[in-house]
Amino acid sequence: MRVILTGVLALSLGSGLTRAPTCAQPQDGNAPNPEVHLYNYGQIDLSCRQWSDGCRTCTREGCSNIGPACQPKEVRCIAPADAQEKGK
Repeated sequence: MRVILTGVLALSLGSGLTRAPTCAQPQDGNAPNPEVHLYNYGQIDLSCRQWSDGCRTCTREGCSNIGPACQPKEVRCIAPADAQEKGK
């Protein structure tokens, strides 16, 4: 009985090792409607200086850290480029 279980276990482990890993494919930046997320929003809305998902705030230099238990929402521009120019 022990030999049979060992053989079944080896077969099930072996078949798992031969599968290709499933990874998300990178989005093509030239696609007609790329998926909008926090890290590509600045490339999609070039007129925005600062954007946020309600948890993190990003600029062209980088993003802040997420707070504990924060539930991100839809990404939106919170500082359009023309807002800075109007203040001058």
